[in-house]
Amino acid sequence: MAARRRANSGSFEYPGAWESIRRTYVALKGECARTMAPFGLLYSEYRSLTVIRAGPVTPGYLARDLGLTPAAASGIVARLRRRGWVTTRAHPEDRRARWVELTGKGRRLEARARRVWILRLRAFSDDLSPEDAAALSRGIAAVAAVLSARSERGRSRP
Repeated sequence: MAARRRANSGSFEYPGAWESIRRTYVALKGECARTMAPFGLLYSEYRSLTVIRAGPVTPGYLARDLGLTPAAASGIVARLRRRGWVTTRAHPEDRRARWVELTGKGRRLEARARRVWILRLRAFSDDLSPEDAAALSRGIAAVAAVLSARSERGRSRP
């Protein structure tokens, strides 16, 4: 791994590339928020609906998946519930936990919003050359794999 890191160090701009990733994330998050506004959704609410879509989850799982505090995730669940987009029920194995799942109304809203967001992302992608799009996909997959492996090992390096 050290030899690979040395070999790549000349072709990867530190910290410029990481700053570009951060700026891209912030820009995409803002774009998503603007895209979700006509649906009456905040960015965090849309992301929560997409996570909950996969099946019942606990607020704790939602918090971990979205990188939120448990209190923030619980607040989002409460807002979504008041609007009739999710429902909660007792967890079958843990009396302290609750399952959160989409209602029919929430499932339809999430599907409509996701279709619009995917179209928006495709419009951005269309501005890239096929070569740049392929390189971007490979690069993002590689970074995600490295970060996932580090996370699984339970450590991160400075």
